[in-house]
Amino acid sequence: AVLDLVEENVTALSMSSPPITHPLFDGYKTMLVEEVRIYMTRRDLPQIELLTASTDDGRIVGFLLFALVQNDVQECNIYYSAVQKKYRRQSIMNNMMQVILGISPSIGLSCDIVMVPIYKRFGFRVVTGRETQVVMFIGNPTGITPVIDPTDLGKLEVVDTAFSRAIQRSNMNDIRRADRTMKADLMARKVKVRNFVKVNG
Repeated sequence: AVLDLVEENVTALSMSSPPITHPLFDGYKTMLVEEVRIYMTRRDLPQIELLTASTDDGRIVGFLLFALVQNDVQECNIYYSAVQKKYRRQSIMNNMMQVILGISPSIGLSCDIVMVPIYKRFGFRVVTGRETQVVMFIGNPTGITPVIDPTDLGKLEVVDTAFSRAIQRSNMNDIRRADRTMKADLMARKVKVRNFVKVNG
């Protein structure tokens, strides 16, 4: 159910924000799903935790993936979170965040600029930029949490297969055009984040 939510929110969750119209979207989607799957299932990543929100009948409609580090205080770094579209604006994200706020006095995350006002309501402040996202903190987290290398994800057979199939179904000119558009969009978003942090950091 969590991976289904990831699939539904690829453009919002992925750092590269591939549009659904990109000919290789299925490859990008598979890569993100496999990343979250690894975080949830690998035994050598013991700090990773998963918080879910469900309906009265047990259907998972939201999740928050985070990692804990024990320093002077227990720190928390939020990786990914999403709520199913039809259940948004029903305080689900608020309820999950209240759990996280109760776990740790020192929390870090990165998010799209449009999410900054939402996280500010929980007490987060703008710290810096990270590629196309704004880094926000509560307290001053300094601990290192596990991060999966995107290069390693690209080597997974299921990811390679998804990209290969998408390439076979597509016209190379369409792929190149979509890549140029996505690259230009990413560059524009990076500049926007840098300028935003200068004003709000």
